[in-house]
This record gives sequence, C-alpha cells and structure tokens, in this order.
Amino acid sequence: MRHLSFANVTSCLALFIALGGTSYAVIKLPRNSVGSREVKNRSLKAEDLARGAVRGVRGARGPQGPAGSTGERGPADIVTANRNKIFMALGGPSSVDAVTLNLPAGSWMVTGSASVVQFNVADYFRCSIAFGSENGTSGSVARIGTDAGSTQAAVLTVQEGRVLSATTAVRLRCGHDINLPGGDPRVDHAQLTAVRTSALEVQPG
Repeated sequence: MRHLSFANVTSCLALFIALGGTSYAVIKLPRNSVGSREVKNRSLKAEDLARGAVRGVRGARGPQGPAGSTGERGPADIVTANRNKIFMALGGPSSVDAVTLNLPAGSWMVTGSASVVQFNVADYFRCSIAFGSENGTSGSVARIGTDAGSTQAAVLTVQEGRVLSATTAVRLRCGHDINLPGGDPRVDHAQLTAVRTSALEVQPG
C-alpha cells in the first residue's frame, strides 16, 4: 500500500478548495443578474411575484347598483320667520314676543325688525333679541305716540351674533315703558332672519 505524502495531501486539499469556491460562485448570484432570459417560462408561481407586478386586462364595467335612500335634509344657511298684528298690553312696563325662530347649534347672525304703531299718548317702545330664557337687552328704542318730538309709527331694527351650543328659541321682544290711557299699541309686522356663519368673532366695542 502506497503511503500518502505531504505533497499528495496538499494537492488534494487545494483541489477541494478550488472546486468548493467555484460552486459557491455559481450558487450565490450577483444582485440584479437574473432576467427574463434566465427564467423558464411558466416556472414561477403567483406568490413569487411582487404585488401588482402582473395585471390582467381590465374587465367590462358592471351594472349600476340601486340608488341609496335619501339622506336627511342638511341645516339651512338662512332661516326666517315673520308675524303680523301683535298687540301689546296698555299697562307698562310690558313686552311681548313678536316672533320666534328655533335655531340649531352653530354660529348665527340674527337680525330682527318690527313696525311699531301707537296712536295715543307717546311712550318709549323698545325691541331686543332674546336667546333661550334670556330677557334680551334693549337694542333699539323709539318714542312713539302723539306728543311733540314723537311719531305714530316707527321701524325698530336690532342685530346680534351668537354661537349656540344646542337648538335654541330666539325671540324678537318688543314692549313699552309706561301705563297708556288707551289706544292699541301693537307691532304691525315683525320679522326675524338668521344667517349661519362659518365663524363668529365678537370684538369689544
């Protein structure tokens, strides 16, 4: 039996390393080195491809579905109400709600106007806008009656902006100051108009 020499062992080891390095180079491919030419047709599966890599032909448009139900009516941007012939009591001071609006939550600019008539002793008539349970503050004042310096009719106009957190009754209140001896103090026509605003900033006057 032949004995292995050091030279034989070294030669075999070198050959093994060379062959192993060559197979490693074949197995580990460089990045982006495989193209369509290297891939066998119909050899890849769907899970081998990136999502959206292959798209089929777009199909025909399907039939239109049934119409949905009609939604609720959205909030109006302008709300108005009016009323005629609202009589006031002769005793004073007194007031009456000439006209009322129910406004949903939001920012509103409200304008009220009242045609006030009095054919007797002159008195101060006042109109204001009241929100909810508030009494309202005097926004417009006129002296109406038959004495000097007054007129028998006047149009009182008031305006106020408010941000409402819930549905609120808004009233145009009109009244007079003293006890009247007679006549028919009244509001011939009253109107409230509210305009919704995207924002409301109230600055000190």
